[in-house]
Amino acid sequence: MDFDQSVRAVAKNNVFAFAERHIIYNPRSTTILLKNNVMAASVDTEYLEFDTSIPLDEIEDESDNIHDDSEGNEAKTLNLAVSPAWLKLYGSRVLVDRNRAEADISAQKSRANELRGMPLRAGKVAFP
Repeated sequence: MDFDQSVRAVAKNNVFAFAERHIIYNPRSTTILLKNNVMAASVDTEYLEFDTSIPLDEIEDESDNIHDDSEGNEAKTLNLAVSPAWLKLYGSRVLVDRNRAEADISAQKSRANELRGMPLRAGKVAFP
């Protein structure tokens, strides 16, 4: 799950499993209420808050954005009867490291990108 800013997020009584990286990705500091969810089989961690990986058993103590009423969430190992062919394909998939893949990419120099970058710069925004 990936959350936008200023969203009221409530997740109750779900099973979240087989995440490529993180089960819950909260890059924009949205407050999330989690109750009685099961989380399983994430590659990196159950919860990523901005750029901090937080395991589920530490989420209530370490997260700034998990609602105080969150409770009953469990990290489990799932025992599922699945096809050996599917397991072979799933286990051999390539997980792309986005930071490494995009390391050599830079924004194109254009007037549009110059305008997009203005709010990021300190000081006044001036239009020519």
